[in-house]
Amino acid sequence: MKLFFKFISSLFLSCILCISMLFSIDVSIPNIIGVDQGDTIQVPIDVSDLTNQNIFSFYGKVLFDESIANAIGVTKSGTLSSSFGAPVYNINNDGEITFALFGTSSLNSSGELIYLDFVINGDDASSTNLEFVFFVFNEGNPNSNLFNGSI
Repeated sequence: MKLFFKFISSLFLSCILCISMLFSIDVSIPNIIGVDQGDTIQVPIDVSDLTNQNIFSFYGKVLFDESIANAIGVTKSGTLSSSFGAPVYNINNDGEITFALFGTSSLNSSGELIYLDFVINGDDASSTNLEFVFFVFNEGNPNSNLFNGSI
């Protein structure tokens, strides 16, 4: 009987995990190549389709190597979140950028959600990973599948 209960429990948990992944949003940072020391670049955070997800806010944190790049801000112009209020962000902690945005109308479509703005410090052969610490829509719903990138 215990074995049967364990089997049913694990089957149920597997189903829940699969269903939650079906309703998760992919959030990704691309791998950016071909940048030079002194360049100012905008790194997009891309999302899969947000249609009918009722997304009114998001926030996140990304880590990077500060000897390679300095975060200088967050830009929403020309992105899916361009109708949201001004981005709130913190670039005062070395090697990390934290950001949040919210609006009164829900986001729709897929594409570039925001841009993280950087100045490149490292030489042309240097690179840094851009790693999500966390990313959250609407206080946690829907879930996010996070994919890191690099500069």
